[in-house]
Amino acid sequence: WLLAKTWVRNSDFQLHQLQYHLLNTHLVAEVIAVATMRHLPGLHPVFKLLIPHIRYTLEINTRARSQLISEGGIFDKAVSTGGGGHVHLLRRAMAQLTYCSLCPPDDLADRGLLGIPSALYAHDALRLWGIIARYVEGIVRLFYHRDDIVRGDP
Repeated sequence: WLLAKTWVRNSDFQLHQLQYHLLNTHLVAEVIAVATMRHLPGLHPVFKLLIPHIRYTLEINTRARSQLISEGGIFDKAVSTGGGGHVHLLRRAMAQLTYCSLCPPDDLADRGLLGIPSALYAHDALRLWGIIARYVEGIVRLFYHRDDIVRGDP
């Protein structure tokens, strides 16, 4: 039984670190960071909303690529998916990645967690999602209170 639990925890670690942490957090944030820094001026309200969350994303991801997931890096040496297995897992996860899978209401519904009273993570995630959505909508509406203003934004 102990061996079975160890294998499950090991598998969970691989998926969590590679798919949910690296891909869904860092690598997706990198795309947003690059697009934001290339296309929005520093005074743009959306830039101001995003920059505290993406300021160091490129630096962190560069270090992760060179030290963690590179050939001969920590994942190759110390993690059971080493020797390129982590790249295979990332490719599979990337093939399944959708925009909806990054949005807690859609993701939780797809996984059937919304109607389960004991799914505390689902309830907390939805509450946080709502709080963040209201905050962002409030800030954005200060600057874009009509659709034509959004369309006219360079």
